[in-house]
Amino acid sequence: SRDYVFQKLNAISHVFPHYSLHDISHSEAILTNIERIAGKETLENKFSAEDLWLLLCSACYHDLGMFVSGEEQKALMQDEQFIEHVKKIQNNEKSYLHAYAINFETRGDTLVQKETLIEDKAINALNFLIADYIRKNHGERSESEIMSDENLALHFIPERMKQILGAICKCHTSDFKEVMLLPYLEKGIYVDDCHPKYIACLLRLGDLLDMD
Repeated sequence: SRDYVFQKLNAISHVFPHYSLHDISHSEAILTNIERIAGKETLENKFSAEDLWLLLCSACYHDLGMFVSGEEQKALMQDEQFIEHVKKIQNNEKSYLHAYAINFETRGDTLVQKETLIEDKAINALNFLIADYIRKNHGERSESEIMSDENLALHFIPERMKQILGAICKCHTSDFKEVMLLPYLEKGIYVDDCHPKYIACLLRLGDLLDMD
């Protein structure tokens, strides 16, 4: 599970080359920021085992939705929503992605590159467009990855705890109103409780503060 997650995080930069690193160093930076916010003593003495598990897993799993496989990139070329996304950018000359979007056109139900020379700045045009499309809902994609649990080895975790973890990861890209809908207190696995809303807030703050 650990190697699988790290491999996916390391591959994010292939589609998001213009973003800051979202590999394991990003997860570690988030945890460091959270320790500075909450305080080491608080983490050691006030957090339940379930709180710490949610914190560690959300820091590592929250950006899994940014991973886009080669197969998915190909499938996007015939995805109606992605094609519509590109068309909207093509019709908006003020968009910073407009110069990239105009290098493509639709033929039938497929997005293809125009048969023209591409300027240097648009060589990575498709990556920029896919990155913009995926970024907006990668929290939901991360939640789906957690709930599918095909490679994360979470089968020994109660379904309810997986749902809480998925909701926390989903909320890191949602409107803050969605965070406030999370429960303040939830029963943990054994006798301890956990605090989903607090963990979600710490994740968002730790993520935001990783500006390097």
